[in-house]
Amino acid sequence: MGLEKLTKNVPLSSLETVILQDLIALIESGQKLGIRELATRNYTSTTTIIRLAKKLGYRGFTDLYYGLQRQLGHGSDDAVAEEVPFLDGFCTQVQGIRSQYEPIRRLAQTLHSQKRMMVYICGMGFSSFPADYFSKKLMVQGIKCIFSGAEETVAIFESNLEDIGLFIAVSRSGETAKVLERVRLARQQQIPIAAFTAQPDSTLAHLSDIVLVMGDNEQLDDRNINPCYFFAGILLQMELVIRELQNETPPDAP
Repeated sequence: MGLEKLTKNVPLSSLETVILQDLIALIESGQKLGIRELATRNYTSTTTIIRLAKKLGYRGFTDLYYGLQRQLGHGSDDAVAEEVPFLDGFCTQVQGIRSQYEPIRRLAQTLHSQKRMMVYICGMGFSSFPADYFSKKLMVQGIKCIFSGAEETVAIFESNLEDIGLFIAVSRSGETAKVLERVRLARQQQIPIAAFTAQPDSTLAHLSDIVLVMGDNEQLDDRNINPCYFFAGILLQMELVIRELQNETPPDAP
């Protein structure tokens, strides 16, 4: 089958053509390769591959892979099989928590040491839901929390600066302007900062003392339309922080 038919005559750059040809060759040979391995093979980034998939009308790399597989006659009609890479990818991300468990333990220790102080938790948009959940989870542990979403002004944060012992930010991109505004204020006041983000090289990550990273398989989906690992993953990390916090605190402690 010609490349033009597979791409529906969408114009591609030379790099995009090489990536697509490599992926087709892998499918034809029966090899399975993840997006990171494909990026490494072609000396490019996962973002470039995701952009290529979107350019060709697919939701992401997995959708592109199985779309090409079907067109090349190597696909399965089993809809469940298409979801396996997503589940495998999520499981891989969860397994990765083991290798970066230290930030979870450090956050629990910091929460324990700051237990008599106020914890300020901030998240905007979809990130406000796990941020709100974590604030409630901490409150039932006996930790005082202030949760801030998109509707609160920075004045609420400023008026409580003297009482805040820890700032926790949740931002998938790590570049949310309203979150970073508060983070920079916290940094000026020498308040410890912890971050849940998908981007370890983001502004938020660089400004934070403790960074908990969860992979994001849909980095370009800023409207959060497609299934992604990030939010489910950080909820799991939050539960692990609670577990470690309880290990730090004896059952009969005040």
